[in-house]
Amino acid sequence: MLDALAGWFAQSLSPDAAARRAAEQSISSAAASPGFALALLGLSASPRNDLQARLAASVHFKNLLRRRWPKPDAEADDAADHLPASDCAIIKANLLQLLLTAPPLIQAQLSEALAAAAESDFPARWESLLPSIVSSLGTAVNAGDVAATNSLLAAAASLFSRFRNAFDTNALRLDLKYCLEIFAAPLLEVFLFASRRLQAASTTVNPLELRPVFECLRLCCEIFYSLNSVDLPEAMKQICDSVVVPNLRLRDEDEELFEGNWVEYVRRDSEGSDADTLRRAACRLLRGLAANYQDHVAALVSAQVQQMLAAYAADRANNWKEKDAAIYLVIALMQKPGATGGGTPVVDMESFFTSVIVPELQAPDWQSEPMLKATVLRFLKEFRDQIPKATALALLPSVVRFLTHESNVVHSYAAIFIENLLIIKDVVPVPGVSTVTRSPRYVATDINPFAPQIIQNLSTALSLPDSYENPYLMKCLMRVLGIASIAGQIVHEITTRLVGILMEVCNNPKNPDFNHYLFEALAAVIGRTGEQDPTLLPAFEASLFPVLQRILVEDISEFWPYAFQIFAQLVNLSRPPLSQNYMQLFGVLLSNATWDRPPCVPALVRLLRAFLRKIPNELNQEGRLPNILAISRSLLSRSSTEDSAFYMLNTLVENVGLDIMSPYISEIWSALFTRLQTRQAVKFVNSLVVFMSLVLVKYGSGVLVSSIDAIQPNLFTQILPRFWIPNLKLIKGTLEVKLTAVASTKLLCESAVLLDAAAAQLWGKLLDSIVTLLSRTNQDGAQQEQNDGADAVDIQKTSGYSVSFVRLQYTGKSEDDLLKEVNDPKQFLVTSLATLSAQSPGRFGPVIEQHVDPANKSVLLQLCAAYNANIV
Repeated sequence: MLDALAGWFAQSLSPDAAARRAAEQSISSAAASPGFALALLGLSASPRNDLQARLAASVHFKNLLRRRWPKPDAEADDAADHLPASDCAIIKANLLQLLLTAPPLIQAQLSEALAAAAESDFPARWESLLPSIVSSLGTAVNAGDVAATNSLLAAAASLFSRFRNAFDTNALRLDLKYCLEIFAAPLLEVFLFASRRLQAASTTVNPLELRPVFECLRLCCEIFYSLNSVDLPEAMKQICDSVVVPNLRLRDEDEELFEGNWVEYVRRDSEGSDADTLRRAACRLLRGLAANYQDHVAALVSAQVQQMLAAYAADRANNWKEKDAAIYLVIALMQKPGATGGGTPVVDMESFFTSVIVPELQAPDWQSEPMLKATVLRFLKEFRDQIPKATALALLPSVVRFLTHESNVVHSYAAIFIENLLIIKDVVPVPGVSTVTRSPRYVATDINPFAPQIIQNLSTALSLPDSYENPYLMKCLMRVLGIASIAGQIVHEITTRLVGILMEVCNNPKNPDFNHYLFEALAAVIGRTGEQDPTLLPAFEASLFPVLQRILVEDISEFWPYAFQIFAQLVNLSRPPLSQNYMQLFGVLLSNATWDRPPCVPALVRLLRAFLRKIPNELNQEGRLPNILAISRSLLSRSSTEDSAFYMLNTLVENVGLDIMSPYISEIWSALFTRLQTRQAVKFVNSLVVFMSLVLVKYGSGVLVSSIDAIQPNLFTQILPRFWIPNLKLIKGTLEVKLTAVASTKLLCESAVLLDAAAAQLWGKLLDSIVTLLSRTNQDGAQQEQNDGADAVDIQKTSGYSVSFVRLQYTGKSEDDLLKEVNDPKQFLVTSLATLSAQSPGRFGPVIEQHVDPANKSVLLQLCAAYNANIV
């Protein structure tokens, strides 16, 4: 029968459909014959038959066992189709040995077949199975036969996989206990055997030859996972004591890294890039245990922490690593605000903080045991949100002295903690509405008493070996300068220090993070102190102009975007008439060559905006305005710079009067609408709607409509339904929403085109879009944040140095509210509509009824009620 079966299975793989169907029919007919399952098993194990036919037979055998192996609790009707008991007995007696001699592909199928049979019979009705596997494993290991070992492990892995998804019952736990008693010790022996084999051969053998050894280890881990899926054995205290804790302790290589490569140590320990280290792996294991056995783990770890602290107290000089590990254990498990999944409380945090952390911060010998001090500072950083404000401020002087610690890691950690502390924000509900704000916990009045010492210590630390370009120190300095109020001599000292550092890094700009924070620190000094004391501006100019001019003259391209932003900041602080230095810079700004560098364009637009605010009338001279418009057309032609083109045009309209702009307004519309013909993306159209709204608000609805219609008669009434009305509801940004809503309201209530009776549908649709916009922003505004520059974003970490624009947060806001007189666009809408309708009672109600969406009509009625306005 084997030869016949082999022929049928070979034909079942034939590309000929007729031959394939005939073979399948023959196999189906043979399935009812006595001994069919045994024949399948025999064919699977027969070396003289075709491998593909054998593989097909093994798949069929596996599926047959899944379908027809007797189930203990089967119904009588189902039992009739079960395999005979005699066949089952023969299969159980031979399956394991046949599996061991089969090729790998067939072996995998027979392993699953074994698992299918074992699901019903193991262990109660197949007591010989596991002892047979254990016995064969012992023989294979003693013979050093990794291939046979892996075959047996694969069978065991299939056997034990049922524990992963089974419902937890007493019967299941008895089966699991039986498996553990028989298989736990052999599994450990196999794992040790593979580990020894790997260690002995790792330096001498071809890596490909080690693949079976790694597969052996993988299978051991898979089995270990299956056997621990229902519950961990009592093998948990040992896991904590023998696996987790030893790997959490500092090793010799950690100390070497701490002293020899502080940058890598901080990156691994503080920034979480040590994902592959033993310490981080031990943390993940511990958290995984705690997620499933929180109370048990909490008790074990709590006892371990106390034991470590007692060992430290007994011999502080030699056992400081015990305290370090204890603190690390607490960091690993204690709950932190915002942490997903919460945490595991292992100590009383207040008591631990007071008795373990604070003494290290206030110790007279603050230079000693630097690794322990670093861990203490990391603890502060991890739990900074939970430290009460008064406590944090009281401890700040102790932390500040660590800024001058001789260890690069320690003074970096001190800087990281202070910087992180200063950006904490607390949620503050707004009375009477559903909105909340996030306001800084620490403000200038909190930090001012400490600022001079912090600034001095950071300046000192930047002179310490290997910290000349320490980004953590500079980021902390940036944050302090951006929050504290400083004045007098310290302003001159820190400005001189920062300019000196900038002059030095201009020689070789190699650390993008450090350089970004350096420019942010300069921007913070200029912005915070320059606005408070305008008399400082000449000193800033005298200090900064030489280095900024060097950046431009020597073409230090990495710094161009930063230099132009600093120049813009200085121009914004200046009072007309501007000095000759600024006017020369203005000339450079109007050069087409200056705009050829895309990364610089956003910064150049900001600088142009600063100049236009101070000297708008200068555009009338020497053909400057046509030159700027030519530059804007060039920027508009590329999607990558069209944002800057609109920003430039917005800047012109904001700052230049209609008398100067009038001759060129048609040229602007032509450029925009020409681009619109090929670029109708939402982003572009939204920017166009914002620009048209700005023109309306600045120059009036009549100028907007007539200047557009001058391009082509009735063009505005084509633009309005195709672009303005549908895109208005898509506008985002607080100032943009306000501007477009107010401009659209003015169109409704002031424009002759919209007030024409023939435009009733347009009028109603525009109103509908305004209400959609304003009601949507009401839903979106559930949370607002005060952004005072304290959210200066980190620039993306890069392996090299690429020239790109990164906005300096401390140079100030990039836009102003042009409608300060309008406090609330919703109120402006309904009061404007009420005034309009009072002039023509009964006219606009039917238009609203016919053309405004029912949901928006309801919103409009609510707004009218809220602001005591009536549309008559």
